[in-house]
Amino acid sequence: MTGEQHRDPPCAESYALERILKEVSDIVSLLEDAEKVMNELVRLTTRLLKVGNCSLVLVEPGTDVLRIHASYGMDPEIQRTWRARIGEGITGWVAQTGKPLLIENVETHPLFQRKSRRRYSTKSLLSVPLIYQKRVLGVLNVNNRNDAGIFTQSDELLLSTLANFIVIAIQKSWMRAKILQGERHEADLRVAREIQEQVLPAQLPSRERWEFSARNLPARWIAGDFFDAIPVADDRTCVVIGDVCGKGVPAALYMARVMAYCRVVSQVRRTAGGILAFVNDLLASEWTDLTFVTALACVFDNRSGRITFCSAGHPMPYRVRESTGEVSVVEAGHGLPLGVESGSSFEDVGIEAQPGDAFVLYTDGITEAKNTDGEIFHEKRLQDVLRGHRGRPETLTQSILTAVQTFTGREPQSDDLTLVTIKHT
Repeated sequence: MTGEQHRDPPCAESYALERILKEVSDIVSLLEDAEKVMNELVRLTTRLLKVGNCSLVLVEPGTDVLRIHASYGMDPEIQRTWRARIGEGITGWVAQTGKPLLIENVETHPLFQRKSRRRYSTKSLLSVPLIYQKRVLGVLNVNNRNDAGIFTQSDELLLSTLANFIVIAIQKSWMRAKILQGERHEADLRVAREIQEQVLPAQLPSRERWEFSARNLPARWIAGDFFDAIPVADDRTCVVIGDVCGKGVPAALYMARVMAYCRVVSQVRRTAGGILAFVNDLLASEWTDLTFVTALACVFDNRSGRITFCSAGHPMPYRVRESTGEVSVVEAGHGLPLGVESGSSFEDVGIEAQPGDAFVLYTDGITEAKNTDGEIFHEKRLQDVLRGHRGRPETLTQSILTAVQTFTGREPQSDDLTLVTIKHT
């Protein structure tokens, strides 16, 4: 043995890389949760390196903060509370430089942080960076070999090889989580849209002196807006339009409940304010800070032409006089959004409609639609479309939607667009 230099056996002779890759692939394929994947990869590392402690530290997105995401042989309280910054301590140095670090005696190393010394005992330590596309994602640390020996260059090579596999595994796990989350989100939106389609009226009522037109264009299947036209006693019709706070299935279900309440209450209350007050009290008993709705109701007498309006935090409707081209805001009665406070008062405003008068009810998706420069459509552009109107309600509804879509151009629709147009013939 004299004159012979001791050399560690090559990594490939100690461990078959194919076996390592197979074990890593099995972990990733069997587990969907990224945290579980990281925990299993840490356990695999401790077994292959034959160590008592291992920690997988990642850089928190958008910060320079390092946090332990998985560990083995570590006090759970340390894992939960430990934080460091890039450039701080041993792990921070590896994260900053992107270089591995092998320390034979931690206690004598200048980067060792003495505050850790009271909690666990460490002698030899090995840390390697987790690098993806030249960017350091975190650090993989091992310490305390089971044989109480000092880490070697072969150990460093093996840990660096494992780190490369772990980075690929983490990226795949994160990507799969994003895909699954996206699929769940898309499924949620599809269900919400189906609920919305089922509860919105398939056709509007036919009245001798009134014509109706309504349109709902959801943004990416989002179910937030609603409208309804409900025939009620004494030859009256109740029209309601609203916008539910929230999106997706919860908003769609809440919307369905609001519409059901409106349909029932409109059979026993004669005015718009009376209907909204009753519905508000029903909703207020179920209130949470995530469930409320703005709404506008109008009840019109098909024989006399008289209409009562009330807004519950909703944009006021417009009146278009066909004879003069005059466009004006209907100063409807008002109240708080529905479902916020039980016993809230809702005022009525009644007007006498004349033949040729059209009334436009809308949600703020119309006036707040944005173009590619970030400008909003605004009430003024809506009024310009109304001033040029002559003809049937359907023509006016389509003119408004065309104007909004021309204004927004290629900018994606960010909110539902909902309109109800009523004309006294």
